[in-house]
Amino acid sequence: MRAKWNIGNVKSNTYEESLKEEKTKNYYGYIGLLNNSDYLYLLNESYLNSDNVLLINKNEDSVNYLGNTITTGISTNNYGFLPVIYLRPDVSIVSGDGSFDNPYELSIKYPMNY
Repeated sequence: MRAKWNIGNVKSNTYEESLKEEKTKNYYGYIGLLNNSDYLYLLNESYLNSDNVLLINKNEDSVNYLGNTITTGISTNNYGFLPVIYLRPDVSIVSGDGSFDNPYELSIKYPMNY
């Protein structure tokens, strides 16, 4: 089942405004990238500690990426990707913390028809 990704142009640096702007355009796929609102939502958590990560959204004709703040454009820096997936409701994480040395182990909780 493909997930709906909000990919509209984003000009705001607030979670609420970014989410509203992102919803103006959609992409349906199995794997995506972080978007601006994901980044802003997780900013208070310790999950994101990388710089120069490309986001799924764009701003005008430039790709958004993470540095010290959300910004636009591409320079000569090296950029990384943080793939994002949505799990079906019948899939759960049974162990791991998602790190390289301790990846998530997934399990199907109960059979569902998809």
